[in-house]
Amino acid sequence: MREGLALLEREGLVHSVWHRGTTVVDVTAQDVEEVYTLRAALDRLAATSAQRNATADQLTELDTLVRAMAQEISGDASGATLLALDIAFHDRIYDAANNRRLVEAWRAVRSQIYLFQLRRIALGHEHYRARVVDEHRELVTLLRADDRETLARRAEEHVDSARCSLLAGLSPSM
Repeated sequence: MREGLALLEREGLVHSVWHRGTTVVDVTAQDVEEVYTLRAALDRLAATSAQRNATADQLTELDTLVRAMAQEISGDASGATLLALDIAFHDRIYDAANNRRLVEAWRAVRSQIYLFQLRRIALGHEHYRARVVDEHRELVTLLRADDRETLARRAEEHVDSARCSLLAGLSPSM
């Protein structure tokens, strides 16, 4: 049990205080700014690295994930289902980047991003549903193109869109 709690604390999901116990972290505006600023830099590097290194099979797998997102949207998808596909999409981009240390950096913040995105969905996922397919489809198109700067900019804007949406949903006291 202690090892599990220690892992959750290292991943930034819980906070432990000696003799006071362990609690799940609150999502604060400062946390969102810190994590999403880091994620934007990581996603930029992952996308541009994947553009150089991705195989045809990896790009096809990204297309498949985008199609699955579109199918979920056309049905009565839960935000959690879309989020699972979204995270899988980004996992694949990091894998395609072919940079072990970059993948490790992604894994270090991945759980926090998942938690924050769940919070975003709980606050109302209309914005998420409206943009998730088009933004991911555009990223795949740009991964295939020869315009590194546009890809880098759009990867950062994709993260910034999520950051702004989450911050808008947080109460001013957070």
